[in-house]
Amino acid sequence: MSYTYDEKYKFTETWFDPMIPNWISLFDTLKKNGSTFNNVLEIGCFEGRATVFTCDNILDSGSKYTIVDTFGGSLKEAEEMLLKTFKETS
Repeated sequence: MSYTYDEKYKFTETWFDPMIPNWISLFDTLKKNGSTFNNVLEIGCFEGRATVFTCDNILDSGSKYTIVDTFGGSLKEAEEMLLKTFKETS
């Protein structure tokens, strides 16, 4: 299954896209079993690709969606930046 994002969104990575069929299957099953999605917490959103998909396809109308992210990158990215800075100043 392929999902097309609105052109107004600009993403550089597609990490989430292979998971879309699994998410649709999982959330469809949960909804059939009576689950509702009106208060969601997402931890780490990077560019928001999964966030946009979730809002457009999974959440119930009027849902509360809280996203927590440092927007500081990963420890690996920080280490790479430090190494690069060290090499440039040596």
